[in-house]
Amino acid sequence: MFEDGQQYDLVLMDIKMPVMDGYETAKRLKAIKSDVIIIAQTAYARPDDQSKFIDKGFDDYISKPLKINDIRKPFAAYLNGL
Repeated sequence: MFEDGQQYDLVLMDIKMPVMDGYETAKRLKAIKSDVIIIAQTAYARPDDQSKFIDKGFDDYISKPLKINDIRKPFAAYLNGL
């Protein structure tokens, strides 16, 4: 959809996916649209893993299981100016 010109402001990206993992997908999306906000979601993260996700091209991350307040904070922070 990115390659077809669809416009997205924020992507909530799972890390573990079939075919292509979230790291590679985020890299490809950023190559197409560098300012797209990508928030990683994973069950494998610890609070000290944030720098790992940022280094891999994500803007932020939230860990599973997802709670509504965990989602609200980064969404509000990134979408406030849109």
